[in-house]
Amino acid sequence: MKTIYCLIIFLCPLISRCQNIKPLSIGDKAPTIVIHNLLNYSADSASLSDFKADLLILDFWATWCTPCVKSIPEFEQLQNQFGGKLQFVLVAAQEKDKIEKYLQAKNFKLPCFVENNILSKYFPHNSVPHEVWIKNGKVAAITYSNTVTAENIQKVLNEQPAALPEKVFKSSYDMYKPLLAPGNGGSNEDIDFQSLFTRYIPGIGRLGQVTDDQGRLKYVALDVSPAGMYVWATTRKYGEIYWLKNRLLITATQKDKINPSKQPGYAPEVRPYFFCYELIVPASQKKDAPIIMMDDLNRFFGSLYRIHGDVEKVKTKCWVLRRKRNIPDITSKKGPSKMENKDGYSLWQNEPFAKFFYSLSYITQHQPYPLIDKTGIKGNVDISLPASVNDIASLKHYLEKYNFTLTLEESEVSMIVIKNIP
Repeated sequence: MKTIYCLIIFLCPLISRCQNIKPLSIGDKAPTIVIHNLLNYSADSASLSDFKADLLILDFWATWCTPCVKSIPEFEQLQNQFGGKLQFVLVAAQEKDKIEKYLQAKNFKLPCFVENNILSKYFPHNSVPHEVWIKNGKVAAITYSNTVTAENIQKVLNEQPAALPEKVFKSSYDMYKPLLAPGNGGSNEDIDFQSLFTRYIPGIGRLGQVTDDQGRLKYVALDVSPAGMYVWATTRKYGEIYWLKNRLLITATQKDKINPSKQPGYAPEVRPYFFCYELIVPASQKKDAPIIMMDDLNRFFGSLYRIHGDVEKVKTKCWVLRRKRNIPDITSKKGPSKMENKDGYSLWQNEPFAKFFYSLSYITQHQPYPLIDKTGIKGNVDISLPASVNDIASLKHYLEKYNFTLTLEESEVSMIVIKNIP
């Protein structure tokens, strides 16, 4: 009995400390506790002080986050560039087995804390990637990933002023409650329908939809550009194809205000061109929500910038996909319907051809010209694509094995068009 009692006394301070972690800010001392579940390291646990580089950057990430995954090889290159002066450590909340397999498949070598909850309490955030810079045992900066550049790293190492806008997180915002309520003329339960716009609000940026416990559908586009809002509304109304960058055409004169893509929303110089939008509709109007949102955008930005946005048929240059012959036969041989990545290939088995075409469109979205389908293929197919295919030239070369052609032609294509109104 005495042994059990002493064990409880020993654990209580540790439990209390974990439950009462105070989030850290710039200038605070970094935590010194030992953190477990560490991969790609000589031990399975470590404290942050065990990493002896002059500058330590914690990269909070997830396997489902495309920008996160894209940044990791860049971080490895930066670490090699700066030698022992710089150390990146990845931090993921996902399960150890999943992360371990993922790191091995991608050949990522950076140390990685997994199944993390302690570090997320010290450095809370509502989106990834999320970067925490630690120098001389103190938090030097908390930023987005695009701030992690060789130039900024060198300035921090030299203790020179660096433009590192802080990535702010407001834990008080609850996505499941109306923005600017309660207390604004009533309570949450009284709202049947609501749409509103605000200017940029630091720390709450996100894009998504939820259904609350009363069955109401809520769209949120917070700290988003006008163009980003139009793209979101269009995908809700017409489908995923309009996520693609080359399906957006802005002919309006104030393009830099409508789509200030060269700067993130938290940069002070472009904040006036980012907005927050919230829509709440009752369950009976869920199917009308995309139309309502598009009408709201045209009403608000039509007044502010004299613009109108919607999907239109546009005649322009396009990459046109055709098939010369039906050999080899790609018609599905049946079996389970699935799409998987295996041995460096993306494999579609008994999947609609439209899904394969969307992947081709996604690969080519950074081309100035959109991809359109004139193959006439409607059913399910069995087909593959190497993961190494990432541009038009390599795509054309690989598709030849299936007798597909890609040609640049004038054609009609549906696009999101944002234009001036009289």
